[in-house]
Amino acid sequence: MLETIEENQLERDAANEALHLNRRRLERAVKDLQYLANYDSLTQLPNRALCMDRIKYALKSAARTKSLVAVLFLDLDHFKDVNDSLGHAVGDQLLKATSQRLQEKIRSEDTLARLGGDEFVIILNHIAESDSDKVIDIVEKIVTSFELPFKLSSYEVNTTVSIGVCVYPTDGGDVDSLMKAADAAMYKAKEVGRNTYEFYQADLSQLANRRHQVVNELRGAIKNHELYLVFQPQLNLATNRIIGSEVLLRWENPILGKVSPVEFIPIAESSGLIKEIGDWVLENACMVLSSCLQEQLKIRLAVNLSAMQFKQADLASQIANMLKDYNIPPQCLEVEITESMLMRDVNKAIEVLEKIKAMQIRIAIDDFGTGYSSLSYLRRFPLDALKIDQSFVDDLVVDNDDTAITMAIISMAKSLRLEVVAEGVETWQQFSFLQQNHCDDIQGYHFSKPLKEDEFKTFVREHRMDRILPKKNLS
Repeated sequence: MLETIEENQLERDAANEALHLNRRRLERAVKDLQYLANYDSLTQLPNRALCMDRIKYALKSAARTKSLVAVLFLDLDHFKDVNDSLGHAVGDQLLKATSQRLQEKIRSEDTLARLGGDEFVIILNHIAESDSDKVIDIVEKIVTSFELPFKLSSYEVNTTVSIGVCVYPTDGGDVDSLMKAADAAMYKAKEVGRNTYEFYQADLSQLANRRHQVVNELRGAIKNHELYLVFQPQLNLATNRIIGSEVLLRWENPILGKVSPVEFIPIAESSGLIKEIGDWVLENACMVLSSCLQEQLKIRLAVNLSAMQFKQADLASQIANMLKDYNIPPQCLEVEITESMLMRDVNKAIEVLEKIKAMQIRIAIDDFGTGYSSLSYLRRFPLDALKIDQSFVDDLVVDNDDTAITMAIISMAKSLRLEVVAEGVETWQQFSFLQQNHCDDIQGYHFSKPLKEDEFKTFVREHRMDRILPKKNLS
């Protein structure tokens, strides 16, 4: 009997211990779930949900104390480039290092949160109206802090940050309106060149709404056949004959109408849509080029490559396959890249360009003079041509600085045995100056606007044998 009682007691003790253990496990699980519901697992920062709660609390406190709250929306510039080139593991390291660096620049009473991806929010609490400059001080310290590279395992990564700033109660009275305002200001910072900050202005909401609409419509542009190519003829100044064309992209949407490339190309780049669009442009240009050659129109087409295309490991083989598929001699294709694309990773750029050059495809630097390449770097790239940016051509003859810059570019190109192409030639004076100063080729409204495919073929056909005479009466 005594043994039975003792056994029962042991069983009850074991059951109680198991119950306590399960309770502790349950409590830990609940705490873990609460943590996961409120904190980012990568950076251990408050997540979107907790961030929204913190803003609500900050606004209630500010309303009582008649103080200000600043909401900062931060986005790393070209973060996708890091993921694409170095891998997501390095990208994650960069996000952790970024969170640590940002935490060092704010006060203990402020909140730093990660919304997801490379987007962060900072809530600056208890800002007295008389001390509103404190917001600018903190924002400028954050921007400046990104001048130092991040040392991540075996890599040293340079990145910058774009920041949108809004202030309660001036720019909004609730969480939703403040977040929209900060987001709009951040995109404005992107548009003006990145690596900076912008304070919210009322008209930015319209710009943000427009951007979201453009992104949404652009996603279906290829599938819905809204994109099309036009061709800007290029004229050789020695012969006054058409030698080819730059391929330009146009977009006409049922809702937005005709959207300028100046607007939609940067949006396509920042939203990640540019790769698909760039591939579409390249293939369709090859289709047109093949059609021209079949019609005995021997010309060269120049296609702009996006930064995302240029970073593709298989870019050279992709181009080679297209040339083979459409039976195009490689000398009939030219690729254009910008100075900034080359200078991001000089050694990698040389490697890619040499593969393209080995196929006998021409290579040109687009918008030359607006970047920051040096003569020593230019000598290392396997280039065929430099294109003088239209901003210099616009004021040729009337602006001494632009005239001097243009002459210097032509002289430098000749010393490197490179051809020179001038963009945006619209007047007889510009035409005459460029011809007298030994510019090789030009393009612009002086002799032709961008033409649709059929118009372009007709234009080339009409001028296949005839020289184009300069329009002296065009001012």
